[in-house]
Amino acid sequence: MEETTENQPTARRGQTMPLVSVIIPNYNHARYLTERIGSVLAQDYPNFEVIILDDASTDNSREVINAFSGDPRVVRVVFNEANSGNTFLQWKKGFALARGEYIWIAESDDTAAPTFLSAVMAKILEAGSGVVLGFSGSYLIDSRGDKLDEDWERRVPYPRRSVFEGEKFVRTFLLLRNKLYNASMVVFRRDAIPAVDETYLSLPHCGDWLFWAEVCRQGRVVRVREKLNSFRQHKHKVSVHAKKTGLNNVETRRVREFLLERVVLSAYDMRVLRGYHRRHKSKDKCPASEVPAHFAQIYQGTLLDVFVYEFDKVTGLSGIKK
Repeated sequence: MEETTENQPTARRGQTMPLVSVIIPNYNHARYLTERIGSVLAQDYPNFEVIILDDASTDNSREVINAFSGDPRVVRVVFNEANSGNTFLQWKKGFALARGEYIWIAESDDTAAPTFLSAVMAKILEAGSGVVLGFSGSYLIDSRGDKLDEDWERRVPYPRRSVFEGEKFVRTFLLLRNKLYNASMVVFRRDAIPAVDETYLSLPHCGDWLFWAEVCRQGRVVRVREKLNSFRQHKHKVSVHAKKTGLNNVETRRVREFLLERVVLSAYDMRVLRGYHRRHKSKDKCPASEVPAHFAQIYQGTLLDVFVYEFDKVTGLSGIKK
């Protein structure tokens, strides 16, 4: 069951549909919601609608959300009566309600510069047809909103080019790690969703990684080099719990195996992957019984494979970012 509040849920005669639907899925982030929703409504890009989904929060999220429900750009507010236990089920609900050609999932504990949407949409539209996803850089901020010294962009040595072929982007940036590490930094085409394998719904911790890969494989990807998004780090994040319980390792392996079935790799690339898994075996634990037989070779690297992997880290011949 759910409770819904609507503001102009359908376009009036002569009224154009919004180009972007902003989905804000929330669970117990009342502390950050005012800043989050405010940063969305402060965007200097005019053509968007806002959908707020609350997954049965137990804090005062409802009170904060209701304070914004009168804004005409907030077209739908949905309060679940019971917690779904899965952020990606909330994503799916938001997709069904969205009317825009593009979707921005603005996570409820993050925030953004007023120019985020205008900059990303300008880059997407400038790149022309075939673009399915655009993203900006991100700052890391703490629970108070202060910028952290840590910079995850340094871990992602993107080349200077800003437009990538989707299949190559997946192979290069999503095969071993989720380089689109925060949903709030991404805007993507709504019409790419039907072709996405819904396996992501069964991965409550790594589902976004698989989702981005499935979207990117359908077209081109554009990058805005500016840091226009802020990704909040705090102890109550779902990812923190996943790492403590070990579920993150299990789901990481499932995503990699899913992608290996879909990405074309050379014999050299396979040696790099075997070397990677041999090198990081202690950090990538997963019960042997959970490894499908046809993937076993990936996890049986030799010392020579490790040498090839280390060689590739220096030369970058495979293009696979570690």
